[in-house]
Amino acid sequence: MFAATIKVIWSILVALGWAGPEWVGLKMAAFGRWLGMINLILAAFNMIPGFPLDGGRVLRSILWGVTGNFGRATKIAGVTGQIAAFAFIAWGIAEVFRGNWADGLWIAFVGWFLQSAAGQSIAQVALQDALAGQTAADVMMTDCPHVPPAMTLEKLVNDVAIPSGRRCFPVMGGDRVTGLITLHELSNVPRAQWSTTTVGTAMKLFGDLEKVAPETPLLEVVARMVKADVTQIPVVQEKRLRGMVSRDRIMAYLQARHELGV
Repeated sequence: MFAATIKVIWSILVALGWAGPEWVGLKMAAFGRWLGMINLILAAFNMIPGFPLDGGRVLRSILWGVTGNFGRATKIAGVTGQIAAFAFIAWGIAEVFRGNWADGLWIAFVGWFLQSAAGQSIAQVALQDALAGQTAADVMMTDCPHVPPAMTLEKLVNDVAIPSGRRCFPVMGGDRVTGLITLHELSNVPRAQWSTTTVGTAMKLFGDLEKVAPETPLLEVVARMVKADVTQIPVVQEKRLRGMVSRDRIMAYLQARHELGV
């Protein structure tokens, strides 16, 4: 898409530049030629075979076709992108030592940007590989302490949160969950009011929460947590709470797999 846009802009500017001074004026013709050359350079830069540039995406498509493995193709294209990025950084540093501070710093910045983007792409694929085949049920906590809505926040902190080390607590109204209270909701209430504020007042209603099923793929769970900007998400089956998936639980799972080499 980017390359196609650059191509259109370049074509227009080249047409302007080569139309001749008698048609568009001397300054406009020179300006068109100059901008046309800049856009041509940008298009060539974008086709460097390193992810996430368009050239890297083309390389990934070719590798995907050869290997039949999308994740592996993305990793190789990402590594190629990092190599290109370090080359730009080295070029920029060399230009700085030659006394070309402005050009050198700009080239090094472009290299840093490419390296960051390529690294993120590789990390994303690594995360997808690590979470592949896993579901919410595989990492959910089933021992979250349940609390009544009439409990004060002070009692929740002293008697439940600190002893259990948990960060979120389902709120039970009779035999069903009516809400969820987390350390985030606690922090929104001034500490001086903890002794008079009840859990039922500060909690989030269960019906308003983002939820997943036990069979929901773990990668989708992570995506939904990021989208909803939450650090935990309830696992619900047949309208009943089965457990909780939290970010620290997922991190512990990934850490365990890394240490065990599986």
